[in-house]
Amino acid sequence: MPSSLPFEERVRFSEIERLTAALARDPQSKVFLPLAEEYGKVGLWQEAAAVLEAGLQVLLGFVTAMVTLGGAYVHLGQTAKARTLLEDAVRRRPDNLGAHRTLA
Repeated sequence: MPSSLPFEERVRFSEIERLTAALARDPQSKVFLPLAEEYGKVGLWQEAAAVLEAGLQVLLGFVTAMVTLGGAYVHLGQTAKARTLLEDAVRRRPDNLGAHRTLA
């Protein structure tokens, strides 16, 4: 990680490295969600989507991750994929405000 990056970005990339290592140690864990969120905070939406897609292969039906992936798809301009995923999340958890908000 270049030392020329602003401090906040260095902290975020350090957190990405830490979470990536944690996920490598336990690929069955939910740590993929905070890792994807960190990717999103630095605008790496493709990486965030890839991590979420892989995590949802392990933890099928994890609605919070589905909503986060839907948001990543929105950022990537993949609105049809986002809508399908978010509608599924709403069917599973009608009370999930994040899914409703992202759909809107």
